[in-house]
Amino acid sequence: SPKIDPAPCTAAATARDDDRVIAACAAVIDSEKATAPDRIRALIARAGAYDRTGEPDRAIADYDGILKAAPALSDLLHVRGGLWRAMGVWSRAGGAGAATRAASVSVEVAGMVVRSAARLLRLTSGEVTET
Repeated sequence: SPKIDPAPCTAAATARDDDRVIAACAAVIDSEKATAPDRIRALIARAGAYDRTGEPDRAIADYDGILKAAPALSDLLHVRGGLWRAMGVWSRAGGAGAATRAASVSVEVAGMVVRSAARLLRLTSGEVTET
């Protein structure tokens, strides 16, 4: 059976249209016909959209899904921790000194997402190739 087309999700993410990202990427995430790399890309796009629209709990849930599917994307642990810190949930933020780093979360998150996105471009057969 044909796989689901991730193009609407990708186009919405490229346009940074958060409402479209959330809807279009949900179709990929929820489809059994989506490939693992497409599902991970959709989760990352939707997590970012949720974060930008002030829904950190939903973003965290998507990052949890990504980390379960692709543990090699460990940079996202820091992104998720930054969201927990932003929500004031220090016990879930992880890492020594998390409270002292809370002020720099947005800069860190931007760098982590860029590095993780670069890794996603190397996804093959649902696995990340480390470089």
